[in-house]
Amino acid sequence: MICPRCGSMLPDNVSVCMNCQLNISAFSPVNINNPEIQQNANNLNMYTNGNSLNQYEFGYNRSTMGGYNPDIPVNHGNNMNQPSGMSHGPAMEYKPESTLFDNRSEMSNIPVDKPAGNMSKKVIVQIVVIAAVFILIAGVITAIVLRKKPGDDSSSGRSTSSTSEESTAFIPDDDWNVDDWDVDDWTTEDGTDSASGSGTPELTPIEGVSITSQVIYDEEGVRITATEIGESWSGIDLALHIENNSNRDIMVQAKDSSVNGYMVYGLMSPDIEKGKSVNASIRFDSDKLEECDIEKIAVMEFRFHIIDLNTWDTIKDSDMIRVETTAAADYVQDYQNDGKVIFDSKGIKIVEMGISVGDDIWGPSAVFYIENTSDRNIGVQTRDVSVNGIKVDAIISEEIVAGKKAVAHMQFMQDEFDENGIEEINDIELCFHFFNWDSYENILTTEPIKIEY
Repeated sequence: MICPRCGSMLPDNVSVCMNCQLNISAFSPVNINNPEIQQNANNLNMYTNGNSLNQYEFGYNRSTMGGYNPDIPVNHGNNMNQPSGMSHGPAMEYKPESTLFDNRSEMSNIPVDKPAGNMSKKVIVQIVVIAAVFILIAGVITAIVLRKKPGDDSSSGRSTSSTSEESTAFIPDDDWNVDDWDVDDWTTEDGTDSASGSGTPELTPIEGVSITSQVIYDEEGVRITATEIGESWSGIDLALHIENNSNRDIMVQAKDSSVNGYMVYGLMSPDIEKGKSVNASIRFDSDKLEECDIEKIAVMEFRFHIIDLNTWDTIKDSDMIRVETTAAADYVQDYQNDGKVIFDSKGIKIVEMGISVGDDIWGPSAVFYIENTSDRNIGVQTRDVSVNGIKVDAIISEEIVAGKKAVAHMQFMQDEFDENGIEEINDIELCFHFFNWDSYENILTTEPIKIEY
């Protein structure tokens, strides 16, 4: 048994420990003036190191509470004497909620509160949540401080326009002092912020390939000048200077981009505040250029997609823009169209180019040369793909602008190959699906095509 008052371990034939019986009885209305019972209670006090009976040890304070208080937890401690044969444990071992009899109110049942122990789960969760919020706030403040550019004075309304796809956080060193910076370092001759250098890294010249500085777009209050071409750490960059003379904050992106007639994605997405200008670049990935066997860049074509930064509405999709380099006069691009033709209809030609080895996550991929000689921009996908007779998922969604070519990959997942025991590709069966890239109107879905390797 467990004493419902203090949590002490009791023999099975005992329901309340002797200490609790004595304390409850001593301060009942019947015994409060009984000297003998009061003396017994005082004798019990001797086992508490001379301290008076108090609410911390017995659940009530004799001097201030006037008697027993059932709402205060009990803790006898381990130094209390028990009758022979009784084992005593601390009140902290109390587990079940129980009741006891209070003689003051005609033996009414009073719930016994669980003694105070470790912090509740609710308190711990609250502490963890508060700590997480403080950490998050500190992280945001730190990020803002580190990204602040020298010369920025938000209180005066002047802000920098460091907006490009590669902007780098400013990290001040120990000797940095904003007073040492010249505001002219961050502005153009006309006083607008240029964020010079933040949009384009230093470019390495390409032998035999250069451009003359030229304005390639000047509409809607936006003027874009192509200034140079060079090699960066991950590709070839066409450097641009973008002036936003409109009354809106804008973002400028490149779309439908190609190099030497091959579809090559052009990475660019700088933000430009109204009245500001930035240096940015369109980056063409070096791996993609190599895959298309582009040895020299002769011609770049693309459109500008201009967005209102506040509403995300499209301001303008430009006409196709063409920029030629000095290599355009004599460089001839070879196209990989001499393999096995597996589809040739409606101005769309597909040549099978073999299998590209993948890695542990991305499995192998089937490679195709696709040519779009039609007058519309098309999208190419696949349906009902199987490998070695086993149906699998495959990923391909290639855009090909009218009159352009592409090297496209139909990607498999290595996990799916492992699950199906596919160690090598012997054959692939699939249907190609073509649609209008601009209107999403279906063009056609082919009959099943089987490719053997």
